[in-house]
Amino acid sequence: MKKVLATAFLLGAVPGSAMAQTSAVPSDVSPGALELAHALHDQSITPETLDDAARPLASNLLGAQAAWRGPSCDPAVAACRGAAERIARDLAPQLVAARRKMRDRLLAVIIDGTMEPADIVRSLAFVRTPAGKALAAVMATMDSPTALASLPVHLREKVAEQMMRPPPAFREREVIDRFYDETRDLPRVKNLRVPPPPPAPTPSVSPKRP
Repeated sequence: MKKVLATAFLLGAVPGSAMAQTSAVPSDVSPGALELAHALHDQSITPETLDDAARPLASNLLGAQAAWRGPSCDPAVAACRGAAERIARDLAPQLVAARRKMRDRLLAVIIDGTMEPADIVRSLAFVRTPAGKALAAVMATMDSPTALASLPVHLREKVAEQMMRPPPAFREREVIDRFYDETRDLPRVKNLRVPPPPPAPTPSVSPKRP
């Protein structure tokens, strides 16, 4: 569940802090499939602007209540809002890149599961032509929330597994820690109870047989 939340946090516009740059191809995705996914997305997805990424990221920081750090600074204080906006602008380029890598990886999993290697090579060559670029742009209009439901069960499960993995170069906790560090001297949110971390599960003990 924690992995799911971390992934949703990023893809939904959440801080991904000290995002180390990486160009490694996931070991379970072929380079050809990843390249084809990237080429298709180039034609079918409107590029996300830095402002698009920064605004919700700043909002999420202002609403962050980290159990390991206590209440955050008070969003009613201008300096608190300014810190969140500054961090969001600083991290927006890495966040946009990390989201793009995640989208490419998810599509590459589907490509690998439905196409032969030779077909991937031929498709990549076609997508790079004017006709291929036009087709990819048209196909983008067919996007639908129910698209994944039509995939075979084993592929849906593999896509779900990929979505539960932390996004590439994503460090959610580091970003929240940075926000807390930069606002440590500002007034805290008042009358807010931050729930403690959940207790560790108690190991079950089987009754001894007589």
